[in-house]
Amino acid sequence: MKTGFRVRIICLAALAVISGCSKKDVPPPPKTQPELLLEIYDTARKQEYNAALMKLQKMRAMDPTSVVLPELENVIHFNRLSAVVDTYLKMGKFEEALNAIQQYEASYGYSDSTTKTKERLILITRMDHQIHTIQRSRRSEPLEKDINELKNLTKNIKLSPKIANFIKKYESMLPELRKFETGLMLRELEQEIEERVQAGDQQAGEVLMEIYALTAPGQSKQFLAALTGPDNKPKIEASKQQLSIERKKE
Repeated sequence: MKTGFRVRIICLAALAVISGCSKKDVPPPPKTQPELLLEIYDTARKQEYNAALMKLQKMRAMDPTSVVLPELENVIHFNRLSAVVDTYLKMGKFEEALNAIQQYEASYGYSDSTTKTKERLILITRMDHQIHTIQRSRRSEPLEKDINELKNLTKNIKLSPKIANFIKKYESMLPELRKFETGLMLRELEQEIEERVQAGDQQAGEVLMEIYALTAPGQSKQFLAALTGPDNKPKIEASKQQLSIERKKE
């Protein structure tokens, strides 16, 4: 009787000690694989990719021989990359988006998806650079060259209306820009001819007049007339010679 009573007392004391412990000190039971897998999917769906990858590492430790989990990890890594690239594209940071793909390939290898995306981004980056070059152009010759380069880059893709209108806008600027440049060149040439003639350098003046007549045959008569006069015989001789050249051309 006494022995049985003591055993019961000891058991009750042990239960009292256990029940007196805080619940925080008792570790939760390990999650099952299905529960953890659902958490991974849910976290990835919320685009919390880093957290999803951490949970996935725990699950891979529980099942290191799984052939499905490595594939799932690759998918999450790629989805994280897609989110990063999409953010950069919305911000117009094309080079940063391209760098993100290149870093991904260096870490996780190449795939058809990353290769195609990278090729597309390379094209977009080149187009963006060419557009900025066109916007900075101030002379007709390089502007025309840059426009043709952009058209060549986009010849195999369907242009958006915005880019098509951009090309048309700058192409329409070429005639006026050429006209302005020609007028500026002729004014500088007129000044140079007058300076040469006034300095008595008749030969240089005549050469410049030939250039002037070839560049602007319609305007050369007016300019030559301005150079003639009874008080300046060298000017008259140069004018007669240039008018003769112009008549032969006509």
